[in-house]
Amino acid sequence: MMNNLKFLMLLFSAMLLLGSCSDDDKLETPADADDNFITEFKLTLGDKSYEARIDENNIIISVPYTINLDDAVATVVYTSSAKILPDPASITKWENEQIFHVTSYNGDVNEYSYKVIKEEIKAEGDVELKTLADITAFSEAGTSVVNGNLIIGTDDGEDITSIEGLKNLKEITNNLILKNSFKATDLTGLEKLTTLGGLVVGSAETVSTAGLNLVTMISLTEITGDIIIRNNSLKWLRLESLQKIGGKVIVASTALESIELPALTEVVGDFDLCGITEITYDDYKNVNMGGVMAVLSLPELSKVGGVMSINYFAMLTEISMPKLTTAGGVEISTLNHQFDKIDLSALITVENSLKIESVRTAGKFASDAANNTALKSLGDLSRLQSVGDSLKIAKFSGMTTLPTFSALKSVRVFFISYAEKVTNDLDLSSVTFPENGVLEVQEFCSIPSIIGKGDMSGDMKISTSGASSAAPNIKGFTSVKNLYINIASGTNFDKTATMTYDFERINGNVELNYRISMTGKNTISFPNLKEISGGFVMTQPVTMRLKKLSLPLLQTIGGQLCIITPVEEYEMPELTTVGCAANAELLMSERTGSQLKVTTYGMLDVALQTATQFELKSLQRVGGKNGLYLNCNATKVTTISLPVLTTVDEKFWVFGSTSPNKNNYVTSILAPKLEQAKSVAIERLSKLSDFSSFETVIKNGSVTEENWIVGDCAFEPTYEQMKNGISSQQ
Repeated sequence: MMNNLKFLMLLFSAMLLLGSCSDDDKLETPADADDNFITEFKLTLGDKSYEARIDENNIIISVPYTINLDDAVATVVYTSSAKILPDPASITKWENEQIFHVTSYNGDVNEYSYKVIKEEIKAEGDVELKTLADITAFSEAGTSVVNGNLIIGTDDGEDITSIEGLKNLKEITNNLILKNSFKATDLTGLEKLTTLGGLVVGSAETVSTAGLNLVTMISLTEITGDIIIRNNSLKWLRLESLQKIGGKVIVASTALESIELPALTEVVGDFDLCGITEITYDDYKNVNMGGVMAVLSLPELSKVGGVMSINYFAMLTEISMPKLTTAGGVEISTLNHQFDKIDLSALITVENSLKIESVRTAGKFASDAANNTALKSLGDLSRLQSVGDSLKIAKFSGMTTLPTFSALKSVRVFFISYAEKVTNDLDLSSVTFPENGVLEVQEFCSIPSIIGKGDMSGDMKISTSGASSAAPNIKGFTSVKNLYINIASGTNFDKTATMTYDFERINGNVELNYRISMTGKNTISFPNLKEISGGFVMTQPVTMRLKKLSLPLLQTIGGQLCIITPVEEYEMPELTTVGCAANAELLMSERTGSQLKVTTYGMLDVALQTATQFELKSLQRVGGKNGLYLNCNATKVTTISLPVLTTVDEKFWVFGSTSPNKNNYVTSILAPKLEQAKSVAIERLSKLSDFSSFETVIKNGSVTEENWIVGDCAFEPTYEQMKNGISSQQ
């Protein structure tokens, strides 16, 4: 019993003791028992400490890229009641990323990620390295970034023969400028350079004398500004990783052998490649070419914001830009005579001009003049949709095939010349020309036909010589603003051909000038033309002789009708008015030559010459300045028939001949409806004796006595005789 009592007393005492211990524990729990934070982190290496930045759960420590943190000693401040694993004191490889687990007194875990960031060593502002010693000091400083320009060398100081000391350099925010004392042949030492503001060797105006042969920077991916190299030592430009140039490019060298930019996709500004640094000429005024580059390939280039220029390369035979879709302009204007291949097959948009042109060389004699004969085709341009200004193709005398412009919607000026071997049509049926637009075909073009689309707001100028036909046929255009056709001597063509122009309306002027030898068997025909708002002139009086001028539907000519060219037959049965537009003007206004009696042209002015008949059976009025003038010199026309003409605003003049011999063929002038004219002059028609057509304008006072002129005719009635009805020889 006593033993049991002792046991119970001991048990009760133990329970009291346990209760007392539990109360003590609650009182000793730390205040930060729930916390698990790192508040400071520092690494010390030798006598240098590096404080970390703690950003939420990231521990970031930044040191210069030249510092290796392995074996550094860590000083870490974290929650005092917490535990940290791994123990920072146990870590030596501080170059590696780490994960720290901080466990609170109460058991919650917080993770921290540690990493080290290697900072570049930066030089702020422009840096000038004038000597090799400067380069050595720059290298020892470990500078990897220049926030400004890096200028190497001087214009007249110590030669810089190596820049290998720049091997740590990764970025130059502005320009790398090489002065004339730079005599290293390449850029060995810039292998780590990834970003460059620009590269300047010489200037747009000044040629550099630096000794640079090779430009290569294998890690360079972007140039934010310009490349300007004008240096005749440069042979190779090789930037394998360069993808974008944020400014313009000017590369000019007479020694240039190759340009390798295999990754380049975009140039924001102009892209100007040139085989010379100065324009000079030989004894025959041919521009001297340079460079030895044979092939230019830019396989990934898709966009040039400015003008793409490739010029003055003496040995260039091929240009390949198969992915170029957009350019501010493309100007390849001085291709040599051996050039034979071009690929612009992806081109869609050219904001300004697209010009592809060979040089035309001259020699001692005119016959020595020559164009490129090697290029047979411009390749595929079927994706081209828009050219903001001019599209020019010139001086490819061996070209046999014009491109297909099936997608081309707009161009202001389309110009082509010296395409004398072309056998296919120029199809512009999808193109819309603006009001100030021009379609111009010049010099030695053998294009069979030009095919258009409906109304053309601009001008059409056809001026050729030496081609296989007198002029291309023009199809598909219903109207044009102004039409100029000038066919020069030396053209070979079908001596019986009909030259057809398929317009319905001319909104301005028509000027035809055929300076070729015709035998009087050719016809010029405008079968659908109904209206000419301006004038119609044909002014070649010597070598050209036409069988027929056919304008079967023409009703009105707003301005001057002037034909000096010999025409046997005039077909204008529907013509009712000439020179009646409010703005009617004389396109041909001043004659020259002492043998000409007439000093100014008429509003209706026709030299009948070889004509066998002349009748304008629907003509009612001739308006504007200077009236009607018919020159009957050498003609065999017997009757001039104007059966419904009522009004000539100014002078009605028929003149027989300027030679001593009078015209002996014209026997009658039929204008029975004539009611108004300010003056009448009938001269040097030796067979004409009937003036009855002019009785009305005399009797109604339209023509006054001083404005009635008759001379050297078979009968010469006076003004009084006409008033009294004596108008023909009794």
